[in-house]
Amino acid sequence: MNAFFKKSGWRGILQAALVVLLGALFIFAGWSKLQDLPAFTKDIGNYRILPEAWAPYLAAWLPWLEVLTGIAILVRPLRLTGTLLTCLLMGVFTIAVGAALARGLDISCGCFGKAFGAYAEPVGIALLRDILLLAASVVLLRLVWVSEERDMSK
Repeated sequence: MNAFFKKSGWRGILQAALVVLLGALFIFAGWSKLQDLPAFTKDIGNYRILPEAWAPYLAAWLPWLEVLTGIAILVRPLRLTGTLLTCLLMGVFTIAVGAALARGLDISCGCFGKAFGAYAEPVGIALLRDILLLAASVVLLRLVWVSEERDMSK
């Protein structure tokens, strides 16, 4: 485990858990959206934040960005970059879902494509999940940043 995480103790365990959780989650979320791009395009349009013509372009590249972000978190030399991207993406997702909730939109968040079939969670639950994932991303960023600083000072 040391070769993969370079930390021991509770911080090492927490970092390992967050790396696996967020890496796998981003890969899964991106992959599930790629399975039905037209549906994901519609989900993006339902937010009514961007011009409608942008939705297909965003739907085409966002899932790939999520997959690559998840892979970057899992690959130690790319972990800091992957974690920074995770914080950025989770911040944007949290704002978008919060805006939908504030405007009273009853929409599917599109977070996991159609991976869970007809299951549609309330937007408030999606917002809570996004806030928790943003917090987890920030904690992981701190752990990775400190780890990188220690490596550079050696």
